[in-house]
Amino acid sequence: MRGSRPSRTIYIVLGVLLVLLPLLAVLQYRWIGEVSQADRRRLEEHLNQAGMQFVADFNRELGRVLTTFQVRNPPDSPDLAPWFLQQSEEAAASYPSLIKRVFLMRRTEGGLTLQQFNPQAGELESVEWPPEFKVLHDTFDVRMDSSGRSGPPPQMDPMSGGNPVFPVPARIPMAQPVWALVEFNAEVFSQEFLPPVVARHFPETDKAQYRIAILKRGGATAPIFKSDSSIADDEFAKPDLRLPLFGPDAGRGRPPAGPPPGNGFGPGGPRPGRGDRARGERRGMAGPPFVGTRGGPGPALAGAWELVVRHRSGSLDTAIESLRRRNLAISFGILLLLASSVVLVVISSHRARSLAQLQMDFVARVSHELRTPLAIIRSAAYNVANGVVSDEKEVREYATMVQAEGQRLSTMVDQILSFSRTEKGRGAYDVQALDVSAIIDRVVGLHQAGSVIDLDIAANLPRVKADERALTDCLQNLVSNALKYGEANAGKRIKVEARRSDSNTVIISVADSGPGIDAADLPHIFEPFYRGRNARSDTPGSGLGLNLVRRLMTAQGGKVTVESQPSRGARFTLHLAAVVERTA
Repeated sequence: MRGSRPSRTIYIVLGVLLVLLPLLAVLQYRWIGEVSQADRRRLEEHLNQAGMQFVADFNRELGRVLTTFQVRNPPDSPDLAPWFLQQSEEAAASYPSLIKRVFLMRRTEGGLTLQQFNPQAGELESVEWPPEFKVLHDTFDVRMDSSGRSGPPPQMDPMSGGNPVFPVPARIPMAQPVWALVEFNAEVFSQEFLPPVVARHFPETDKAQYRIAILKRGGATAPIFKSDSSIADDEFAKPDLRLPLFGPDAGRGRPPAGPPPGNGFGPGGPRPGRGDRARGERRGMAGPPFVGTRGGPGPALAGAWELVVRHRSGSLDTAIESLRRRNLAISFGILLLLASSVVLVVISSHRARSLAQLQMDFVARVSHELRTPLAIIRSAAYNVANGVVSDEKEVREYATMVQAEGQRLSTMVDQILSFSRTEKGRGAYDVQALDVSAIIDRVVGLHQAGSVIDLDIAANLPRVKADERALTDCLQNLVSNALKYGEANAGKRIKVEARRSDSNTVIISVADSGPGIDAADLPHIFEPFYRGRNARSDTPGSGLGLNLVRRLMTAQGGKVTVESQPSRGARFTLHLAAVVERTA
């Protein structure tokens, strides 16, 4: 009853854990879902914040260049060339190659006139409207009537002929309005002007995580800017964030698919209110049609360009789902490891109890085995010492009995010591070339009396690589077991044969004609302390012999195998490496 209590406690604990683990798995699944939603909100807020800051910074940097040409005080002379020269030099201070050309546009009776500033000559030269400025010309021709007054601000695209062109009202009190047309170098704009602005709000960690681009309205043409030139243009068809760069709504998000405006991530986001618009105007993101109050692009350019951001995995949903699956895999992997550990603990505990029971049985068997020969030796010595046996023949029989039992004791002690040495890995072996026939003859000679042993040794067997003492012990053990368990009606009869299995292997087989080994016992027959179902309780033995045979054969580079059928006996075979004789 005492032995069953720890086992019962272990199974109760196991049952409780098996109930708690599924509950823990469900809670873990829900918790990871909540964590994923929190991660999504955090990423959305971070991305929206970075995008709005980028738009504000972009408009501020662009406005800093454009406001240079928005002079509020008239120059001393009506000649605007010196003023243009001064303003161009000031505008080019930060980005020397950014401004490609500067034009002066006026409305006259003959229509819109255009003058190009020549920085080398420091003069304004009248030029024809370039073909790439046709859209710009038509836009302003509609915008300004013959008197020069401005009408409603038309929507326009700053890209003309591949370069961005920004109209800036000079605001000089003259009879007719004067506009400066500032044309940027597209290559410098995308490679020198934009990257620092992107780097300030999307550092290297974010750039590695997101794909960033600036697209024209509708996105039908190639992007104006990409954070990585290797990114395909069609990757920005469904971005995670879409923000207008120009106009009163610049810096406030809207859904990637288009209006209505929101928080940049979906139609359910908050719409910009009056307070938002007021804050935007204070930041310089809204104002007059083409240039805002602080110099930034005004509402006439609203929606012309937009910032789009897309996660490298395809979308934020995909990234969050991938992160969720990874967390689930790690979490359930840990739970599986915990469950496996519990099962392994139970199995180990069961095996430890089984091993302890086997050891107790071994101690009991060894004690019994030692008691029997000791009792015989003591009885024989007593009879001889007290004169109970006086006949010379009987004395010799008693001496032979004492010698046999003493040999039995020595064999048992040697077997236990050998098991202890092999268990701790302390065995030392002298592997050399041995004659198989001599080893078999020596072992068979010890058991020839009272037994019938048939020998079948092939001729011209090569020598084998083995330790003489270890091989002798292995063969001795197999022959003893065959005689012990293979008793037939006609007496104890076994067969020992040796032959060559192949060019590199010699096998020694010991077969008996006994009841054989049960099929359920075969997988465990070489385990220590194990005794099969067919072993009788009065059969001597400690359950270590076959385990020692396997260990000794493995230490010599060989192996032992067993074949058995019920009622047809058993055959144990030693496989040894043959010594290859080299001819001259």
